[in-house]
Amino acid sequence: MPAFRLPRSGRIGRTVAASAIALVAAAGATLAAAPTASAVGSSACTGGTLNWSGHIQRASLVNLRSGPGTSYSSYGLVSNGTRLTLVCHKTVNHGYSYGWDYVKIRSGSHAGTYGWVYEYYVYAA
Repeated sequence: MPAFRLPRSGRIGRTVAASAIALVAAAGATLAAAPTASAVGSSACTGGTLNWSGHIQRASLVNLRSGPGTSYSSYGLVSNGTRLTLVCHKTVNHGYSYGWDYVKIRSGSHAGTYGWVYEYYVYAA
């Protein structure tokens, strides 16, 4: 009795599916192995301590990050009007004038949390 064989289209589909699974698994392994950016405190500041009061402006929600850049993880979102203390600043030269501010959140669900906010969204007074 001859062995059962899938039609040609079935064999191709199974090969494509197996290749797709292998590709996804390889990508997942690569992503899992990628290093994560660790938290960076005021040691990353390029200026002295400021200790200014301020608040979030120009956006309804802004990421509070563990370091001065979008590659750092977010502690969560802070909303427009959230009060903060501006601790210090990190100058970043990317062809535009904004850097990152290290802040202590003083209101809302993240009150007491230190983190980094893109300077454009911080109003210091």
